[in-house]
Amino acid sequence: MTNQQSHIFSIGDNKLHYLKFGSGNKLLFAFHGFGDTAWQFKVLEHSFGKSYTVISIDLPFHGLSEWHEGEILKPKDLLGFIDHINDAFQVTRFSMAGFSLGGKLVLGLYQLAPHRIDQLWLFAPDGLKKNIWYNLAVNPGPGQWLFRYFLHHPEHFFRFIRILVSIKLIRKEYVQFLSQQLDSIEKRMLVINIWTCLREFATLPKQLKGLVRTHNTPVYLFAGRYDTIIRPSFGRSFTGNLPSAELIILDKGHYLLKDYLNPYIATRL
Repeated sequence: MTNQQSHIFSIGDNKLHYLKFGSGNKLLFAFHGFGDTAWQFKVLEHSFGKSYTVISIDLPFHGLSEWHEGEILKPKDLLGFIDHINDAFQVTRFSMAGFSLGGKLVLGLYQLAPHRIDQLWLFAPDGLKKNIWYNLAVNPGPGQWLFRYFLHHPEHFFRFIRILVSIKLIRKEYVQFLSQQLDSIEKRMLVINIWTCLREFATLPKQLKGLVRTHNTPVYLFAGRYDTIIRPSFGRSFTGNLPSAELIILDKGHYLLKDYLNPYIATRL
């Protein structure tokens, strides 16, 4: 395998940092999850790196990327970055991989250019189902005010969550995940900043399924059997009746990007 290389790409006054690794002659653009970095995909170099050159990107407000608060990352600008890399490799087609929040970017970009995609690799991806918290956070109105109030007053937020658990509107396992993701003011501000920044990456599951069917795009969707955040049922709903899509359910939770994935990936390349 090749050593990774670190690069910066400017979008206006903002900077996206990315790693380049692998030795394949095809391109794979990888997007990590909330609170992680581009390094998250390095563990999959043993599989992806043989067929692809991997471009693993630090999301805004993550890793070494530098992004101004309140500024939006537009899908067309991210696609412009991909085109910049493609031009250097003299290719037009590419594949994408995304974990959790990164899956939302993959699906949003796929809606823009489905005819250019070779493969989609989705690991417990966000974007398969509407997220009430995301909608509250990014859409102006009382809901956005309430969401921001809760993030600045977490004791009220978790009291509200416990009420929802008691009336069985959400599962108690979800509370543990929220506690881990929102246990500091820095993490809570990161939620506001990244969700606002990515608000134009709206996904329409029915439209996505239609595009996958029309373009016969190979989709490999990995889900954790014990994932309480992106449940396997989300994957079943999306991949159902799509001949080119495969759902792989593993005896794991939400955090899937580990070395054990390499054999599963290698047999599908």
